[in-house]
This record gives sequence, structure tokens and C-alpha cells, in this order.
Amino acid sequence: MAKKGTLEIKPRQQSRLEDPRFGFVNLLECVFHESRNMHLIPIAEKLLVHIKENGLIESDWKTYLEDNPSITYSNYQSSLRKLRSVGMLRKERGVYRLSHDFSTFLNTASGCWTRFLVS
Repeated sequence: MAKKGTLEIKPRQQSRLEDPRFGFVNLLECVFHESRNMHLIPIAEKLLVHIKENGLIESDWKTYLEDNPSITYSNYQSSLRKLRSVGMLRKERGVYRLSHDFSTFLNTASGCWTRFLVS
């Protein structure tokens, strides 16, 4: 099933992405670029770190929210949906995992642009 996600890419963002202290958060800003979604950036970062370190079973949402009382169910679901739509996360057999889909797409897009530039 194809998913649709958007990124906001601006040339001035490059230096912000290269900053090792904030590069990942700044990348998430490109994903959660709409003003109504900016508040989801820290939630998405926390989710991605948690999934990277522990994994996340879909049915464990209640436990995750109990451990993170500042996160609402709605914001939790919105963050997961957006991360999946851009290919950062994949759900397989009820388990959320980090995905290479996002980086594969960006690398492919970069290659297309580079080939165009040199042609």
C-alpha cells in the first residue's frame, strides 16, 4: 500500500541539518513542517528513539502513554502516522520498526538530481 507524505526542503536548512546537536530534530522539522504539526516534533523524536532502543508493539500503546503522560493518544497516533507516511517507520505484524524507506527515497532522489545536473 502506497503512503503519501510531504517534506519541506529549503536550501537554507542544510547548515541546520549538519549541526550534530540538532541535525536530527531539524530533519524532523522538515517532516513536521506544517504549523499545526510543529508540536509533534518532540513526540516524534521520543517515539523514534524509543522504537530504536526497544521496539514498539502496536498493542502496547497504552503502556507507552502511561510512561509518557505528557503525550496524548491523538498526538501519539498523529506522530506515528506521519513517520510511517514518509517512510521512517514501518509496521510489520503489529510491530513498529525503523525503516530504510526514507533514506532510500532521499538517496534515489539525490541520484536523479545529480544525474540531471551532469547531463
